[in-house]
Amino acid sequence: MIIEFLCLHAGISTFMTDDSFLHAFVKPIEVKRMTVRERTVLTDILYGKPDKNLPTLFAPSNSYPIGNRFNQEALNEVLNIFECKRLIRGCGCRESNSAKFDFDNRKCITIISGCSSKHTSCESKYEKKKRF
Repeated sequence: MIIEFLCLHAGISTFMTDDSFLHAFVKPIEVKRMTVRERTVLTDILYGKPDKNLPTLFAPSNSYPIGNRFNQEALNEVLNIFECKRLIRGCGCRESNSAKFDFDNRKCITIISGCSSKHTSCESKYEKKKRF
């Protein structure tokens, strides 16, 4: 059965060879109780970034001191493993309230639903209520 979306905070990991990593995490998640492999997977989920010009499947991030970048081929492999069609990620886009496709095949969608620090006129509903 093909599931439409794989939803992660930011990215995929080279260690996503099956879904067992999800069940292996010690809960609650505490870094001191995690293996190096679990830490790497979690870091890539939180800080991974798509890079359509990356010649290798994965490479260290050039935006953060941690996490990996991934290319379209790496994403295709992970989507096949999880039997999904697309990745929805919510990190990495710096425009307020926007969405973009990170690869030409439209399999990686970045959604941002908050305000960028560049957009000072953007206020949350909570901030507006606080003023009144």
